[in-house]
Formats: sequence, structure tokens, C-alpha cells
Amino acid sequence: MFSVSQSSSINMGPDSLVSKEELTATGNNLSTQFNILNNNTGNYYPRMNPSGFARSGILSNYVTISGLNATGEYLENEIAELKSRTGLYLTGLNATGYATATNLYNTGANLLGLITSLNNVTGTFYAKNNPSGYIGTGSLTGYVNKSNTGNFLTSFTPGFTRIQRTRLSTDINGNATWIYPSGYTSGITPIVQLTVENNNLTIPYDHKITAINNTGVTIKTLQTSLVSVVGISVLGIPVGAQCFVHLTAFEP
Repeated sequence: MFSVSQSSSINMGPDSLVSKEELTATGNNLSTQFNILNNNTGNYYPRMNPSGFARSGILSNYVTISGLNATGEYLENEIAELKSRTGLYLTGLNATGYATATNLYNTGANLLGLITSLNNVTGTFYAKNNPSGYIGTGSLTGYVNKSNTGNFLTSFTPGFTRIQRTRLSTDINGNATWIYPSGYTSGITPIVQLTVENNNLTIPYDHKITAINNTGVTIKTLQTSLVSVVGISVLGIPVGAQCFVHLTAFEP
């Protein structure tokens, strides 16, 4: 038998006690929850969330449904705009005619080598479009090359006569100078023949060579007028007169 003294009694106020009705309600509630669990089947996920599923309050890195809708509407508008445009667009399977990164790199390397070579060259460069019209390697038709064979005439050779002709007008004093298109060898004086154009048979022309060398000839034409002396026509003093002349020069 246990005895309880006065000093060991337990003092509990009304707030520390649970009524019979509260205990009954709590028991009924727990009994209901147990019945619900007993009637549910399936695999339950632990409350500790071992797979790390997203929970409310930590969705800062996730997109909302409204955000997805706004993005879809924007993309739909962009696609509609592209459909309204015309032209040829480059696709990944149609790159013919376009440079690749490798081609651009090789081109740049080649240009760098050429620029380096030019930096080491000094002097005045001639334009590539050939403004003076010099003969190029692809335009030598009709020219004699070193590879051609045969005997070529490079200067005056005895037995070959070089003939040159011209028609020119003298000045009002009858003077004219003819520079041969092809000069003769130094020391050679060509033979020059001169004929005057004259459509007036009653007034004759005279002519003479005043200077001649291997590069040209100077002439003078004279005309003699008729003078009446005591009713008789006689030739007057010859004076220089302008006219056309024909000149022929050839080597002696």
C-alpha cells in the first residue's frame, strides 16, 4: 500500500485539465483519419521530399502559365511577320557560293603573304589596267618572237630599195618640208622626185630642192606669169606660188 502525505499532493488548476468531452472529440477525429487512410490505396510520397520536387515559395526559377502564354503570343506574331516577307533565305543546306570560315582564313593568310612581299619591294609600280597600252603576253599575234626562225631584214641591205611617197601643199610662198616617215641610214641621201599639180597649162610651174638629207627634204615651187610687152606676151619673173606637189623618195 502506498501512502501519500500532505506535502506531496499535486496542485493542478482548471486550465491544465482536459474534459471528457474534449478527449472524446479527439479520439473520434483520430478514428476518422485512420478510417480514411485504411480506405486509400497506392504509394505515398514521404513528407521529407527525397526527390527534391518544387514546392510553393521556391518557384523563382520556374515560368508561370501566364508567362508561357505571353511568349507563345510573341513567337506567333514573329512567325506571322516572317511569312509575309518574300525573298530567298539561306538555309544550312544551301551554302553554295558562300565562303566558309576556313576559306576566309586561307584568303587572309594569302593576302598577308602578298602584302609582306610588297613591303619588301621598292620602286614605282605600273597600273594593272595597262593605261599606256603595252603589249601583254596574250596579245602577241602579228609580232615576231625570239622563237621565230628565218632571216629578218633589220637594216638597209644593198639590193633592196625602200620607196616612200606623199602628197602635200606648199605655203603661199611655195615652200614645203617633208619629213620621211622612215628615215634613211645616216650618210645616205635618197633620190627625191617632185611633180607639181597644175591645171593651168598656159602658166608653167618650176620647182627646186632647197635642202635634203637622210631624214627629210625641203622644196620650193615657182610660178611664171605672162607679161604683155608692146602687145607681145612674154614670161615674167618666177615667184613662189602655192600648189600641191607629189614627192617620191627612194634609196640610191
